Amino acid sequence: MPHTPANPTLEWRRRYLHSVWRLRRQQRLHAFTTKKMTKTQLKLQRDISQLKNDLRRATKGLRAQELTISAQQNVLGQYKLPSYSSFRLCTARHDEVCPLSLGTIETSSLPFAPDAVYNPSQPQHTCAELACGHRFSSMWLIYHFVKNSTFRCPVCMTGAKHFSFRMADFPEHLRPIFQHA
Repeated sequence: MPHTPANPTLEWRRRYLHSVWRLRRQQRLHAFTTKKMTKTQLKLQRDISQLKNDLRRATKGLRAQELTISAQQNVLGQYKLPSYSSFRLCTARHDEVCPLSLGTIETSSLPFAPDAVYNPSQPQHTCAELACGHRFSSMWLIYHFVKNSTFRCPVCMTGAKHFSFRMADFPEHLRPIFQHA
């Protein structure tokens, strides 16, 4: 014999409210899941965008270094200078101090040639980094090399001890500067 409720209206209302409650619960779970997935998706999109920017920046940096190295190799071949394989032109870090000039590398210039740059095609490369890792103002480092007839690091003394420079060894734009050195 089937069970018959005492009040059929109350039973119908209870079932209706229960189904409405289940429907609302499913909607809330769906909204929560969608919101969570949207946040995750936005975070992933930001991460991907940041990684793309980092990759683009790193590629530009590598390309600039590659161009600097190839320019140095061309200069070495043209002027028959000793190997600069440990010498890299780069952009100075903010407030980085040159041990030779005792000023910031970005603003360091030779007192007798304030507008001189080592590579006129890339004047922003005011820093020279040696293989030992020490960084200097590029013009001050070249002046040190010429003045002391050496390719040694002024800080740790690694590198070739003696080298005689000839004016023909220098790029034309630097010859007038170093004639008196």
